Amino acid sequence: MKNKLGSVTSTTRTADQTLTAILWANPPVSDGLMFNVVRSMALTRNNSTVENARLFALVFMAYHDALETTFTSQYTYGLWRLWRSTFPT
Repeated sequence: MKNKLGSVTSTTRTADQTLTAILWANPPVSDGLMFNVVRSMALTRNNSTVENARLFALVFMAYHDALETTFTSQYTYGLWRLWRSTFPT
């Protein structure tokens, strides 16, 4: 069953399952990319360890708050704005 649903050309997977998989597999922004940007910013500002800890904590909280809001909206309203605006039906 897993191979049938996971195939790119699956005919047994529903449209809802496809959108859900895309949503969970591809968050709006990669956290690795974002934290590399924050790391670069911290290095150029010559922050202390405490300042860096605060910076990363605030960015991490904001990122996950936005991510949770995006996922909640997907399930509450049945759409994810970025996907709908990029690939209109």
